[in-house]
Amino acid sequence: MRMRSPFPAIAALAILVAGCGGNPHPKTVAVSGQVKLDGGPWPVAGRLYFTALEPAAGFPRHGGMADFATDGRFVAWTWSAGDGLIPGKYKVGVECWKVPPSMRGPPAVSYVADSHLAAARSPIEIVVEEGKPVHGVQWDVPRNPKAK
Repeated sequence: MRMRSPFPAIAALAILVAGCGGNPHPKTVAVSGQVKLDGGPWPVAGRLYFTALEPAAGFPRHGGMADFATDGRFVAWTWSAGDGLIPGKYKVGVECWKVPPSMRGPPAVSYVADSHLAAARSPIEIVVEEGKPVHGVQWDVPRNPKAK
């Protein structure tokens, strides 16, 4: 009885797996801009949270983030720095802490007004369309009066 070599089957499987590789994530769209605190700079760096409300047709619902420095400039990301957001409609929450939340420390104090802190309550929304980068977004966030 003659044994067949397993190499053709292994080679075919390797080609199949390699062909299915690529980027496992849906295409994202570049989103960048600037967020200000009461029309001015931030006392410290912060973060934006993009909470997906309605994904564009054929896309999954998946949120994103963006870090900003004291000048408020940001570039949004979903999986890796600067990769953009999945097309869809988002609400945007803003975090910037005078006293960050902790389990044992003093109570947290945000520089951001409560109305903009959590994305679920925030009035900030953005729509990202497939193939249409969004640059130059401008948002102004009210200051928390307790953080003066």
